[in-house]
Amino acid sequence: MIATPSSLPAAPPPSAPEPTYLLVQRLFRFLERERLHVRRRLDRMDQALISLGAELPPLPDSLTSDEQDHQEEDAEAPAQQDAPDTTEPPQTQEEPVPQPQPQSEPEPIVVPPTDPPV
Repeated sequence: MIATPSSLPAAPPPSAPEPTYLLVQRLFRFLERERLHVRRRLDRMDQALISLGAELPPLPDSLTSDEQDHQEEDAEAPAQQDAPDTTEPPQTQEEPVPQPQPQSEPEPIVVPPTDPPV
């Protein structure tokens, strides 16, 4: 008897990274870039206010405590696992993530000093 395609067991599909894993990985990269962008923008705003003579309130904690928080989070997080092997050859370059086009910076808001004139 000749085997027909319907009588043969189906071969399992080749394993590939789960789309959810890849989306989460891309989301983390995006969030990290955005966090750095926001931090740089806040630093520029602080510098502009200082140059206008405004006194800024002290930061709630030192920057080292922020770094310590990140180190503690890294220590608590499980080791990152690589994506499962695929049948495709590994790519030597990471796909470029489209960057949003830089928009013109809005005009800085001038904050008048709150101290009464002497």
